[in-house]
Amino acid sequence: MPFSYILRVPFTVWAMTARVLYLIAIISGVILLLGTWQYNPILSTIKVILALGLIAFIEIAFARKQENNFHAGLIWWALCFCIVVGIVGLILSQGRPFLH
Repeated sequence: MPFSYILRVPFTVWAMTARVLYLIAIISGVILLLGTWQYNPILSTIKVILALGLIAFIEIAFARKQENNFHAGLIWWALCFCIVVGIVGLILSQGRPFLH
């Protein structure tokens, strides 16, 4: 599937998909927070702030897309931000899942 096809997908499809994924991320984040708060409350708080910041950043990117003020750098920043949040989550969970 060429990259140009991905860019032609309607904006509302991307926005609604992202919002469904936010719900999944928030639920898994709460589960992670409940499991890690006892031994690392500071890093847990930082993870929550980073995750909420990522959601806000993606919503800002969607708003800029609607205003036709969007540039490709926003995609790369969002991807980097997502990787940082994921790394902090892996550090908190010590690389293993909580659900057995």
